[in-house]
Amino acid sequence: MKKLLKILLWLAGIFLVVLILAVVGLKLFFPAEKIKALAIETGSEKLGREITVEGIDVSIWGGVGVQLEKVTVSNAAGFQPAHMLTADHVDVKVQLWPLIGGNVQVDKLIVEQPRIVLHKKSDGSNNFTFAAIDEKAPPELVEGTPPEARAAAAVVAFDKLEINGGNLSYTDDSSAISLDVVGLDIASSLATPRETVYRSSGTIKAERIALTGVAALPTLNLALDYGVEYDLATHRIQLDETDLEVNGLSFLLRGEATVPSASDTTLQGRGNIKAERIAVADLFGFFSEEQKALLADYDIAGEFALDLDIDYDEARDDPMVYAGAAEVTDMRLSRSDIAGELRFARAIVDFKPNNLRLNIEDGTFDGQPLRGHLVVDNFDNPTVNGDLAGRFNLAFVQPFLPAESQHQLAGESEFDLKFSGNIKEYQNVDFSGSIAVTNGRYNSVLLPEPIDALNLELYFDNNVLNIRSFSSRTASGDLNLTGRIEDFLPYIMADSANPPDVKPVVDLTLDGNINLAIVNDFLPPTGSPELSGLLRMEMTLSARLGDYDSFKPFGTAEITGATYTDSLLPEPVKNLEGTLSVTPDSIRIDNLTVQFESSDMTFSGKLIDPFPYLMPISEEQRGKVKRPTFDFRITSNRFDVDKLFPEAVPGAATDETPSFAEDSISMMILPDFNGGGTFHFDSLIYSRVEFDNVDGKISIRERKIECYDATANVYSGRVTGKTTIDLGDFANPRYKGEFRGTQIEADDFVSRFSPWGGHLFGKIDLTGDYDARGWEAEAFLNSLTVNANSSMREGRLVTSGAMYTALSQAADKAGTTFQKEQPLSNASTNITVKDGRVRMDEINTSLGQVGDVSLDGYYSFNDEIDYNGTILLSEEWSEKLQSKGGVVGGLAGLLSGKSEGRVKLPLTI
Repeated sequence: MKKLLKILLWLAGIFLVVLILAVVGLKLFFPAEKIKALAIETGSEKLGREITVEGIDVSIWGGVGVQLEKVTVSNAAGFQPAHMLTADHVDVKVQLWPLIGGNVQVDKLIVEQPRIVLHKKSDGSNNFTFAAIDEKAPPELVEGTPPEARAAAAVVAFDKLEINGGNLSYTDDSSAISLDVVGLDIASSLATPRETVYRSSGTIKAERIALTGVAALPTLNLALDYGVEYDLATHRIQLDETDLEVNGLSFLLRGEATVPSASDTTLQGRGNIKAERIAVADLFGFFSEEQKALLADYDIAGEFALDLDIDYDEARDDPMVYAGAAEVTDMRLSRSDIAGELRFARAIVDFKPNNLRLNIEDGTFDGQPLRGHLVVDNFDNPTVNGDLAGRFNLAFVQPFLPAESQHQLAGESEFDLKFSGNIKEYQNVDFSGSIAVTNGRYNSVLLPEPIDALNLELYFDNNVLNIRSFSSRTASGDLNLTGRIEDFLPYIMADSANPPDVKPVVDLTLDGNINLAIVNDFLPPTGSPELSGLLRMEMTLSARLGDYDSFKPFGTAEITGATYTDSLLPEPVKNLEGTLSVTPDSIRIDNLTVQFESSDMTFSGKLIDPFPYLMPISEEQRGKVKRPTFDFRITSNRFDVDKLFPEAVPGAATDETPSFAEDSISMMILPDFNGGGTFHFDSLIYSRVEFDNVDGKISIRERKIECYDATANVYSGRVTGKTTIDLGDFANPRYKGEFRGTQIEADDFVSRFSPWGGHLFGKIDLTGDYDARGWEAEAFLNSLTVNANSSMREGRLVTSGAMYTALSQAADKAGTTFQKEQPLSNASTNITVKDGRVRMDEINTSLGQVGDVSLDGYYSFNDEIDYNGTILLSEEWSEKLQSKGGVVGGLAGLLSGKSEGRVKLPLTI
């Protein structure tokens, strides 16, 4: 034992002496300055670049060698920066025994913290082409290879090479691609196990690899443990099982290739890439920060496996052929704002050139089954073929709907979708499938009230959306719908900037019971309108979207128990009931009864050409279509125009009559269409005059209402006439009319339109016309003009006041008596109204036995009265007064004079 120990100590001593001698030999035979000069001279000559070395020393750690300090290699002419390579140290290790014999053989090259800048310009020139590379590497290895490959060949051609802490920057102007590698470590060795065969193995690591100029890629870190063999005779490269780790993910690489040579310039190769049990979440390491942000709300778990075969043959039209499969197992996907979770036990993706197949097995969403299949062909111009089926709660769709509409959706849904076609021409992709919803609920600000129960079953393809059934129930009623919409999918999938020529055709049948209160939120706020009642309808609709003339509705609607209040209406509608029949060219009102507080009215008739005028189209479109015409019949037991339409009776307003702004009158008063019809009122009140048995005709044209051929009984007589209200200037309407009255009771008429009631009795005939403007009473009366004449054959006058006193005194003087009530005969006058005054010209009549009365003058609407005239006493009265002698003189204050036969008395009111 002691002897062995002595031998080992002796050998160690000899090794130490040899090592010392080697160092001394290097110092003696290769002085530092000589080695430095030799390195600079040889390197510059071989590379054709200027090389600088700041210092040099002998190194013994890791083997005997020479260490060059602060080494730089200048850049090629026309390239920046000044140096292509800088390194803190370059350590050249030599073989010891040959060195002792004076033969320097490089055993290992160690480069510490090199910084390398590689640049390829757009014209193809670069700063990394060196003639020495071809000399250093075997000619067969670099023959026909590009400069980038030659540089790599030179690296692995060293017997042993180490690069520690290197940084590499590569820029290619022609492709606008740049590559930055930080923390590059390489440890490689080269061996020649047999003639013409080279074997390189080692490790390559990089802390950070950043590639820019292509699609957004994440920063990578890489570790490679490789073994590769190259046979110069056969030009064959063999890659052993190689471990590759990228961003923490492990892959196993294997392959072989035949590289181009002088006799065969075709590159061929095949290989395999495998990865087992990689966490799906770890794949996010390959995503950019923007892509990661898109997945921030998602929770993804599962495992991923890959097996990919690659075959490359440059002689083929399509050189690259690959085939493989990716398998995802125990996949789980959820989103923070969605309660459900997508799961499937296994999903398989098979892929090869221009083809990908995906199949989901044992999938569920929120515990409900889900299955899917997808095939993608021709990646340059992809076509797809697939299907997806399953069940889910509609609540999961809610987060994907526009937030501004505040959608709330729930209910069970079952779907089965199929699709195929070219996705670049998605308008032509074939779709088909079915969707069913049960126990659905939906609400949105777009709806008047929530849908409490919704059931739906529909089928669709590219040509038709078939609504097999749709039923919904709200608090206000229910609605059922069936039908079809042709060309629905092509329309909604079209680019909005280039609308399609095809327009959907709608053919629907609907029925339902709806409380009319559902529309209250959609009525204009002015006047606070409120509607109630029940609408029952059965309708079919057909139309081509955008073609309003094609709108063809058929059906019936019935309104029962309806009420309507609106502060813009003088009286609310207490009850409204009626039935309507709808056809494409008309809406027929079979019977529509309206009950107000003071009045009632029954309509029947037909609205001709209602569509598309009544449809929800723009005002510009509405101005281009035909305006509807309403033919009707109106009947009423009692109708009070003063209360219901005070704006149609200017001058009739009282202090209790509400006032309305001109721009706020309810549109229920003035529907914007033309029409005509007849009317009959048992009792009609207009301007506080009650007419009985009223008949007539009405015409509505261009906001002009004309009532003509009107007849009625009033004040024990009969009236006829016509009236026109022109609302063309809505702020200043115009009224025109003609009238004729026969056998009208004078006292009733005078009492209504003058302050002289209780004095004149009898039947008068009256004819004339009038014209006026304005909404308000003052404007109407100030603009009113009337031209009329009246006559009375037989009547009586009840005198009072000054007239009675004067005539009584005259009677006493004549020795007779005067009765308050006197018969009148043949009374007539012309009546004119202008500037607020009512003028009666030359009223001529006979006053019993008293004589003839002549009177003219006016009274005004502000209670001014100015009438003057005379009473020409009868011959009998005149003779008696004159026969009394001084009687006439005693009446000087009463009589204005006397004629030769008859006395004339003045009359002033």
